[in-house]
Amino acid sequence: LQDIAIAEELVMQGYNVFAGFASDSKYRDYMLSEFMKSTEKFRRWYLGVSTKRELKEAVLFHFDGADVTGYLFGNHDDRRNPEKLRKAVFSLLEKVGK
Repeated sequence: LQDIAIAEELVMQGYNVFAGFASDSKYRDYMLSEFMKSTEKFRRWYLGVSTKRELKEAVLFHFDGADVTGYLFGNHDDRRNPEKLRKAVFSLLEKVGK
């Protein structure tokens, strides 16, 4: 959150800025609620969605975008199975499309 001033300066210079929330707590020193309050004027991106809980947070808090890891689609064997992967991807699209 200490980088908010940098983001504000970039916006004033005409850049489009996304504030990114790191899903892994080792990459941040703040909670989701603090992030949401501090980044109200920015578009938000949820970085590294890899669990259903993180996906639920991204949808619940109306993040503008997210990147997902393969772990969201099951274990390695599940991701190598085209039918299981297809079902997992469609399930994800159902959840975020609501």
